[in-house]
Amino acid sequence: MRIKTIKINGIRGFHYLDDSTTNPHIIKVNGGNHLFIYGENGTGKSSLFDAMEWAICGEVTNEIKKRNVDNSFIFNEFNKDTASPYVELVFDNSKSIIRKFSNNRISLQDQHKVLTDDMESLFIETNRIEKFVADKKDNLWKNFSELLGLEELLNFERQLKKLKDKAAKEYSNIDHQYRSLNEEIKKLDDELKGQINRFQEIFGNGWVYQISKINFDNISTYNTLSLKKNTFIENYETQISINSLIEKKQSELLEISKNTMDTKIIPLINEATFYFQSKNNLLKCPICDNEIIFSEISSKLKRLKESFKAYNDIKLEIEGLEKSQIRTIESDFNSLKNVIKQLDLLDIDPSINVSKFYNLIKMKNDYLNEKIAQNTSSEILNVKLYFEKIDEIETKKLQLEKLQSELNLKLVIRNDITQVYNKYEIEYISKINYELDNISEEIVTKIYNQINQTENDNVDQIKIKTDIENRALEFIIKFEGSESFSNANKILSTGHLRCLGFALLLTRIIRKNSPLKTILIDDPIYAIDHEHRYYLIKYLQSLGETYQLVILSSDRMFYEILTNTFPKNTYESYEVCLNQIEGICYKYSNLHASASNFLTKAGKHLEQNDLRAASLYARLSFERQLIEIADNVQINIPFKKRDSFSWGDLINADIKAAIVSKYHNTDEHTNDLEFEKVLKCRYFKSLIYGFPLNQEMHYPHSKRPFFTRDEISEVITTIGEFNMYIKKVMKGEDVKILA
Repeated sequence: MRIKTIKINGIRGFHYLDDSTTNPHIIKVNGGNHLFIYGENGTGKSSLFDAMEWAICGEVTNEIKKRNVDNSFIFNEFNKDTASPYVELVFDNSKSIIRKFSNNRISLQDQHKVLTDDMESLFIETNRIEKFVADKKDNLWKNFSELLGLEELLNFERQLKKLKDKAAKEYSNIDHQYRSLNEEIKKLDDELKGQINRFQEIFGNGWVYQISKINFDNISTYNTLSLKKNTFIENYETQISINSLIEKKQSELLEISKNTMDTKIIPLINEATFYFQSKNNLLKCPICDNEIIFSEISSKLKRLKESFKAYNDIKLEIEGLEKSQIRTIESDFNSLKNVIKQLDLLDIDPSINVSKFYNLIKMKNDYLNEKIAQNTSSEILNVKLYFEKIDEIETKKLQLEKLQSELNLKLVIRNDITQVYNKYEIEYISKINYELDNISEEIVTKIYNQINQTENDNVDQIKIKTDIENRALEFIIKFEGSESFSNANKILSTGHLRCLGFALLLTRIIRKNSPLKTILIDDPIYAIDHEHRYYLIKYLQSLGETYQLVILSSDRMFYEILTNTFPKNTYESYEVCLNQIEGICYKYSNLHASASNFLTKAGKHLEQNDLRAASLYARLSFERQLIEIADNVQINIPFKKRDSFSWGDLINADIKAAIVSKYHNTDEHTNDLEFEKVLKCRYFKSLIYGFPLNQEMHYPHSKRPFFTRDEISEVITTIGEFNMYIKKVMKGEDVKILA
């Protein structure tokens, strides 16, 4: 079963088109041929790959994993509210499937049960192969699982393991809390036993009754009484001392006033002195407008101020003492009085003032201290601590019961998850073994060698060494002539590891033998080094004998080699194009570039020192020019030889004579000279008769000699001169060379 028709409407970069006005985007693949599509990066070629994967698998695994989004990303913003975007695939046995998005629901029409679970393996994209190249064993296991299409299984294992670890951690944490709390309770019980022995010594056998009579609420109140009493006494005595000093200073001030002239003028002198100091540029009196000698006035004021210095100093001392007075003495008095009243320690007259209250406190100070000592003794505090520990133990026992219930629950959860995980392990190992069974080491080795054809480094055997229990994986490889295996990741280059990953994917497809004989490959050249592209295409050609190939590429050279390798009647070729109305659409590819265009590319690849590519495009240019002139002179080619017709066959068909016969602007001598330039070149001698025009001639071959850069450069020059000669002949220009 192969794909015959692809219809995409409103998916990814394909705009939604109403069937009533125009057809949706349609790609036809006649007779189940191969499908080759070229498009530069960003033009949307991968949208076809994604759309087909969604149609066949129901999701686009790589995109979901990369973007961490759901399937909604596949529907584009150009859809109308009433649109029902879909992908329809029609197969060569007239069966079809349609996957559609309508009313926020995805539906699948698969009347003949075409789709099977293993079809996801038919999709090969660069990212999956690239992830295979890993250094660490755990990464290699992860990437190998993804390579086999086991992403969901791997993710489920990761989530289940995370859940199992979380359950075990939660159980361990609660178990630790339970054990710690149990130890705390035992420690408190031991402390209580010591306190009970102490109480028996102090209170005797009736200690329980004695400690039950203690009012613990008064302990804090007595502590407060001690603090407030000491604060009140200290503040009151400080206040009395300050008041006494103020009275003394006021007496001194009064005595000075008696021996000094009017002291009321002192403030005025101070203000005048300050004013003149701030107005040192004053020339006239601001009141009478008389002339002022500033220095004289300032000196007089200074002398006046000094004469009253003693008076000022005492005045300042009084002000400082007044500021240091205790402002809270009334508050201290009321607060202490309330505490004493609360404890009913003294009979206090409600109208008592601060002074009398102070005297009362001083008189009863010993009595109050004794009461405070009795009610805040260490024995009393130990009794209080005893009851607090009893309450703490009861609280912790309740917590312990709760933890015991949680511990039992977590144990059940942990055991259940562990049981599920163990059952899953059996399923996972079974699935891995199933996938490994589909990876034939013999086929992997064969495919790998076909993609990596070298003279001295042929691989004799590739093995997959797995340790499923420890999630460890190792690819070991043995070269021809060697007796030992080596770790492939350590000795193979990145490009060769990619080839190994590619071989694994293809082997899996071959072994699974899906009813859909189509392999979809997105940009294989970016996962495979350029040096392997020739042999990769050669292998794809042989693979195409069994499978329909859908290959998308943004590498123009790879695309051109591909389309010039496969027989023209075995594939359909399209190029991506974009327009504002339809979005992504496809047009038939113009495969036959001009001879001059091929030769220009040959020159560019020569500059990049890619001799194989330069050689390829040079030969394509020569071939295009020969075919063009052969068409014009109407050379007859036997039907049975069309697929294997060579340059030598064209020459044997007497193309030279036909050119001279049709174009009178040249002659036999000139024509022979131009052809002789090509025929005598060492480069062409191995190609002229041995290889068909459009197949094996484009590839390195064991029978073909190797050429240097200078030789390839000379070949390009030679072909350029030959092409120019043919162009001039066809244009009717005079090219005759006199003998």
